Amino acid sequence: MLWCLQDSDLKNLLLAFAKHYNVYAPIDVSIPVADGKHVKRTIFSKVKSGLDLRNLNLETLPEIPVKHLFYPPVEVLFSIKKSKNVELVEEMPSIEKTLIFGLRKCDLNAIKRQDLLFSTHNDVWYLHRRELTTLIGIHCFEPLNSYCFCNSQELEDFGDLMLYELSNATKHWFFKAAEQLCKENESFANSNFNDLKINLKSKLYIVEICSEKGFELLSNFKKFFVKKHVSKMLGLNVSDLELLEVVKRLTPKTRVLKHSKAINALTPSDWASVSEQCLSCGICTCTCPTCYCFEIFDKEVKTLKGFETLRLRTWSSCQLQEFTRIANDFVFRSEKWERFKHRVMHQNIYFKQRYGKQLCTGCARCIVNCPVHIDWVGFINKKNLQGLGE
Repeated sequence: MLWCLQDSDLKNLLLAFAKHYNVYAPIDVSIPVADGKHVKRTIFSKVKSGLDLRNLNLETLPEIPVKHLFYPPVEVLFSIKKSKNVELVEEMPSIEKTLIFGLRKCDLNAIKRQDLLFSTHNDVWYLHRRELTTLIGIHCFEPLNSYCFCNSQELEDFGDLMLYELSNATKHWFFKAAEQLCKENESFANSNFNDLKINLKSKLYIVEICSEKGFELLSNFKKFFVKKHVSKMLGLNVSDLELLEVVKRLTPKTRVLKHSKAINALTPSDWASVSEQCLSCGICTCTCPTCYCFEIFDKEVKTLKGFETLRLRTWSSCQLQEFTRIANDFVFRSEKWERFKHRVMHQNIYFKQRYGKQLCTGCARCIVNCPVHIDWVGFINKKNLQGLGE
């Protein structure tokens, strides 16, 4: 038997979470643009009431990842208070427990990559927020956009709870998993693999407990969950647990990025070609779930007790020319193609050389959100087909 959550109970569960956590979920919001017009965007928005959940969207990858919840765009690291004496005060963030619902595997792995980075450098500000955050993911059976290439990026299981949708729209994946399971284990033979004969009256989510924090969460809200014989529901003669293990391995058919050989073989003229239309606007790094470039500077402010200096950490971008500017106005990567190359190489080559895995998780937000639609994955794959990476 497996823990399950009925779709009809999902919104009530999120509202119950919201009484104990700051809850964020993928919600469609209306954002004002020029000329008084509005556009609909899916973002991880805070759930405060049932009104917020009317536009819950679990079919679209949110345009903005959740890294700002752990690593804010602007953050005070410490302050120096100046009066009669000089006092240095470390500014630890004052935060409440947070729960993020609806994370896809690419975003969960992005958090895991940032955990690796920030824990290696013992970033207490990041780690404090992560410690107080619970992650609930949803498995992708189909790509959420046509540019996704997550299957190329060695993604792992991660999070506290993971949900797998079981409905008439997804049931064929469970039958496919059962058929594969029966080929691997003869004791599960004689199962019926005709999913057309099974009509599920309602959608539910199979819930996988992935951590102690996830177990504690399910235990505290157990009234919303129920155990079911999933295989029997589908008329299958297989083990529920083994069926779920196979379902987990059924990943969506996405594009594939041809890795190190093709990327390393690109010439300066190739990089200049792919980045020709780049505006150096930094939207790729801003909407990337793993980019973490920052700058640190001091800001002096006047208070009632005197002057105070704040040490600030702010997001930056390797795509901005000033990012590598140093004394005497020297810029290490002054050319646009050099900056573009650096980001792609760092995301897919340099980070892996240092930490053993790519920083990029294949969500393709950098491509989808690019104002001039630079498809660097398609460019590299095209070069690979031309034999560049062989």
